[in-house]
Amino acid sequence: MIHYVQAVIMASKDPQMNKQSTAHKRKLETKTITQKLETFRRLKHGENKRKVMASYTIRSSTIYGI
Repeated sequence: MIHYVQAVIMASKDPQMNKQSTAHKRKLETKTITQKLETFRRLKHGENKRKVMASYTIRSSTIYGI
């Protein structure tokens, strides 16, 4: 168990490991209030969620956050 913890600590200090883990992060994009209201209106009127997601290039988790 101690060896495992030491290996994890050593890996976290390795710059190559940190570089790889940050390479796949998505850029944070914020939507304006107008875009959020428009998204909400479109969903309320029964528009397909996938179409709304595609038009704003957002994920389903963002839809549920609005």
